[in-house]
Amino acid sequence: MSEIHSAAGTKLSIATIGGEPTTINQAGFETKTYVEVGEITNIGDFGATVNVINHSPLSNRVIKKFKGSINNGSGSYEFASKASDAGQILVKAASVSDLAFAVKVEEQDGAVTYFMCLFTSFVKKIGTIDNVVAGSANYEITSEIVEVPV
Repeated sequence: MSEIHSAAGTKLSIATIGGEPTTINQAGFETKTYVEVGEITNIGDFGATVNVINHSPLSNRVIKKFKGSINNGSGSYEFASKASDAGQILVKAASVSDLAFAVKVEEQDGAVTYFMCLFTSFVKKIGTIDNVVAGSANYEITSEIVEVPV
């Protein structure tokens, strides 16, 4: 694992063509071509959450718990809106596509994270007089999360 570091310098990129790589691992994701999404201000949280299965036998009143399915997450990317940004244009197109797209997150220390996701929205936010015109894109992770440490 990487040492503690700032989020400054982190980049998020989207594959230029939707669909899964042949394998969901570093080698598979590296076969894709990516375009950086410009002006990202917040990438948000992502990671596995395990659903809990409860079994409540009548005989002893103690609830037994088991791990069930794994959800690798969902969230929202936030960015300053820039109509000419190739990455934002791709995310907008992905938000109306039925295909999942590969995403690459590069941290400043060189760590890389890959995953597939469905972009489910692309929203413009005007805000107030003291705001930059911004946007957000919601996503649902559809694959394993592949972390490539430094």
